Amino acid sequence: MTQCDNQALTKSLQWLAGEHQLPPSYTDNALAFYPRVIDWLVAALDRYKDSTYVLGIYGAQGTGKTTFAELLSRYLTDRHDKTVANISIDDFYYSRAERQQLAADVNPLLATRGPPGTHDVELALATIRRLTALAPGESIRIPRFDKATDDRAPASAWPAVTGPVDLVLLEGWCIGCTRSTPAALAEPLNALERGQDRDGSWRRFVNEAIGEYQPLFALLNGVVMLKAPSFTAVTDWRHEQESKLRQSGRAAGGRVMTAAELDRFMQLFERVSRKTEAEMEDRADVICYLGADHLIEAVTLR
Repeated sequence: MTQCDNQALTKSLQWLAGEHQLPPSYTDNALAFYPRVIDWLVAALDRYKDSTYVLGIYGAQGTGKTTFAELLSRYLTDRHDKTVANISIDDFYYSRAERQQLAADVNPLLATRGPPGTHDVELALATIRRLTALAPGESIRIPRFDKATDDRAPASAWPAVTGPVDLVLLEGWCIGCTRSTPAALAEPLNALERGQDRDGSWRRFVNEAIGEYQPLFALLNGVVMLKAPSFTAVTDWRHEQESKLRQSGRAAGGRVMTAAELDRFMQLFERVSRKTEAEMEDRADVICYLGADHLIEAVTLR
């Protein structure tokens, strides 16, 4: 079995730390746990050497999915000469105008991007299917969403990927989510649902929309889970992130959310997050267990 090249991994981590101003603890922690994950993935790529491997990276908000995906992409490109397409479920949000129409037709909560039902699943399906079928020298552009404008970026700004593609990384907080039973939706879960979804129209719409995501999830050949210790920790991490944005002045749209706004925002994700966290632990191929400090405490492989 191919062993992770720790020297190459260190080089990739140094690049990543420079890009994102990561503390030394992140690099040390990654070197302690990620070699096993990388060995697992390289072995999977070897088994799929005549086709494209599609890996889902699941984790609640703030678990480090994007950073992890960037690390895998950098290491596999530099060390194994792989062509990697790195995409996020966030890249496929509906445009602002489309979400405003949903808000008018169904429930005002649907104007806010994030929950199932606010993504263009058909575009995501078409993009991944195209990536897995690219011939040598053939290229496509991958959609991107501009969170600063809360709208899809113009097609001219979409990055290009040239085939053949060895690996597609699809990361997102709702990767692998499944529908709830109607009975499970009957009672509001939090203050937002009690106050702004009294008739249940929003949560029923989100639940119904989850069914449309299943063909997308069926394209995944494997899933890595970054497991948060609790939903409370996830909310705390988002508060920390918002605080750093406030201090740096790099907030999307030039402003940060107040604590009350952020608590409300997180409640949009709570129902699906709690259910998916509970289920994914039994379905993921790799689980990275995170502590309250964001660092990995253990890794399990199946």
